[in-house]
Order: sequence, then C-alpha cells, then structure tokens
Amino acid sequence: MTNDFDGYDPLRYTQVPDALFDEQLSRLSHAELKVVLWIMRCTFGWKKDRDAISLSQLEKATGLSRRAVIAATQRLEEGKHIIIERGMAPTGGARSNVYRLRIREDRAESASQREGG
Repeated sequence: MTNDFDGYDPLRYTQVPDALFDEQLSRLSHAELKVVLWIMRCTFGWKKDRDAISLSQLEKATGLSRRAVIAATQRLEEGKHIIIERGMAPTGGARSNVYRLRIREDRAESASQREGG
C-alpha cells in the first residue's frame, strides 16, 4: 500500500447506516464490505435509492477481480443486504444491473405481501 493519500475533503460525505458497523462489519468478507460500501456511495452518496452499476465499475472502484465482485454481490443478495434488478437490454443483451440496499421497510413490505396484506 502506498502512503501518498493526502487526507479527506471537508464536508463531502456519504451516509452509511449504523447497522453496517454495529451488526455487519464482523460478518461481511473483505470483498462484500468493499462492494456494499461502493453501492452505498453510488446510491446514498448521490441521494438516490438505486443505481445502475456495471461490473467494470465495481471492479475498478473496489480493486477486486470480476470473479470476486460477482461472488460478493451474490452473497450480499443471498444475505439480504442488497437487491439486484438484473439488466436486460431490449435486444436481449446484458446491461448494467441496478443495485439498491435492502432497507428495513423493504422487509416489512415483503412480509406484508406474503401475509396477503
């Protein structure tokens, strides 16, 4: 690791839910943490609830290999940390997936829908 970082910019922040630190930090792998933090940056950091993010963007931003990014996003989705809306172009080809964090109200809505409410 190089030591050429000259510090953080003042007053430019992305909100990170406390639950990441309080409940998940010790449970997430290195790759999962990098991916979920980047998704937070692309969503919360730009005041959005979801964002289309390509695998190439995730690779570049996290420094992970494509294989590691794919595995991390799959585990985060299976663990109910994120929701992935898989992209499909009108011509049938792939396009960027849309990622969003699973927010606790999403869980409440899902339970209500399962119960018929």
